[in-house]
Amino acid sequence: MKKTAEQLEAYRIARQELQNTLSGDAEKDCQIYNDLWYLDFMEKGGIISEDGGF
Repeated sequence: MKKTAEQLEAYRIARQELQNTLSGDAEKDCQIYNDLWYLDFMEKGGIISEDGGF
């Protein structure tokens, strides 16, 4: 599924905001890295179902 320019810009902004919240605390940063992975996956056209399947 091709993303629109607006969607890609929203992913870029969300990614930057998440990266700015990295604190160096491994436990807190783990969730941020999971969210960054999710953004990358979705930006590249991936689809994750409600039950977590790909």
